[in-house]
Amino acid sequence: MLVAFFHFWTFAQTLQRYVSGWAADRGWTDMFANPSWQPPGGTSLSLAFFAVVLVSALWLVWRGVTAEHRLAT
Repeated sequence: MLVAFFHFWTFAQTLQRYVSGWAADRGWTDMFANPSWQPPGGTSLSLAFFAVVLVSALWLVWRGVTAEHRLAT
């Protein structure tokens, strides 16, 4: 789960760099309020979609681990 959190954090950091840049006067709110560029669908949709993908991947891994554990016992 920690790996998924950091994967999402890295994706959000990269998206923030592309959307609003690394300038010192531009923060996280500029990523949503005043973007210089937006990915197809918008920033919020991209973050939400990526979060859904990560949660789905975690769920699939969890199911695989529990199924393997049930077979072993």
